[in-house]
Amino acid sequence: MEFTDPPLTGLRQAVDRLASGAVRSLIEDIEGSPRSGTELLYQPELIVRASTGPPPASGSRGSQPSG
Repeated sequence: MEFTDPPLTGLRQAVDRLASGAVRSLIEDIEGSPRSGTELLYQPELIVRASTGPPPASGSRGSQPSG
C-alpha cells in the first residue's frame, strides 16, 4: 500500500503467526485431536499513510447546491 499514490493507510498483520495457528488447527483436526475451544486472536498494527487525513470542516459536511 505504500507504493500507491497516495500511499494507502492499512493494517499490518503477523502473517507467519496467523499461518502457523491455522496449520496447527488443521493438523489437530486431521489427527482427530479434541479442540481446545480456544479462540486465536492477533493484534494488527494500523499503518497511517497519506490516504488518511483530518475530518472535513463542520461547515462543508453535507452541503448541497441549491437549485
